[in-house]
Amino acid sequence: MLPVGISFYTFQSMSYTIDIYRRKIEPEQSFLRFALFVAFFPQLVAGPILRASQFIPQLRRVIRLTSVNLNRGIDLFVIGLVKKVVVGDNLAPFVDTLLNDPIGHSSLEIWIGAMLFYIQLYCDFSGYTDMARGVGRMLGFQIPRNFNYPFLSRSMSEFWQRWHITLSSWLHDYLFVSLLDRRKGRRNLLTAVFITMFLCGLWHGASLNFVLFGIWIALVQCVEISFGWRTSVGREIRHGHRTLSAFSRERLGGWLRWAINLVVLLYAFLLFRVTGAENVIYTTRKFFLIDIPFASATSTHLTPDRFFEAGIVLFFLIAHLLSRRAGGIELLLERVRGPARIVVYAVVVYILLLLWPAGEQAFVYFQF
Repeated sequence: MLPVGISFYTFQSMSYTIDIYRRKIEPEQSFLRFALFVAFFPQLVAGPILRASQFIPQLRRVIRLTSVNLNRGIDLFVIGLVKKVVVGDNLAPFVDTLLNDPIGHSSLEIWIGAMLFYIQLYCDFSGYTDMARGVGRMLGFQIPRNFNYPFLSRSMSEFWQRWHITLSSWLHDYLFVSLLDRRKGRRNLLTAVFITMFLCGLWHGASLNFVLFGIWIALVQCVEISFGWRTSVGREIRHGHRTLSAFSRERLGGWLRWAINLVVLLYAFLLFRVTGAENVIYTTRKFFLIDIPFASATSTHLTPDRFFEAGIVLFFLIAHLLSRRAGGIELLLERVRGPARIVVYAVVVYILLLLWPAGEQAFVYFQF
């Protein structure tokens, strides 16, 4: 048995110690404030990862409960709850059916399983983050944002600027920067990027699928540097293959990069989800060596009963795009006032009661 939240409070304690060593912050004189920073309960078990420079100053001021913080916190908490329960938990059984024992499934089922797991993991993880931020806001604390529409990413590098932002920024500031020596040129840069992203994968667990996941995202990052695409852990890179770099900035090139990156990410999440060497080999073969026809006779799980999951996915995509246009669902809710706000929350409660799945679905990132 491991202590609850060990990886997150370890990262927070390390950043505190390193920042003091680098003379970026002064040591905290109050042990109580330091302990609260390390073990702040809303985000303890699944992040976001707090920095002492961000959070400890908030502990030094007088904390007052206000109606504004309460309303904004409730908004964030409800958004996270809908993501987790309505989308993530309702997709989980179908994802389990397709990827727990993938042998025998067709390429179509493997691709659908990968796409649904991507959505499930995002809603599960960002849902927890939103709830943690919401509880923190109710208490008067600002917790940093951890996701910024990762489905819009056009490269693996951009993805890590949008997904688990506090982890990727932590890895950049405390691991990549320490490994990088600009005097040694591109080879040292690629080595630093590879080690950083490989350890990012290994951080999730010391099993074969996480090792392969880390190698895959590390290799993709190194390839992107070679083509001059800006990387989240190597922000110093500006130029690479000039022709391809220029094409990638055009509208058609941008869409092509988005499509390629989506395929790259789907395979990354497939490696993340599938366990066992035999299952990894089978799903890799089915993912890249596509069945002809794409939906073969083995597609026994793609029945009309799957319309519910399709509706959940459609609901998620529409809500995701609308919120992106409006600058975030929380900003939309912030504009709703008076009786309209009561109606909105009544509808949300009804949807939650209607779509709350049977059984208990733990947060995916609780295991990390």
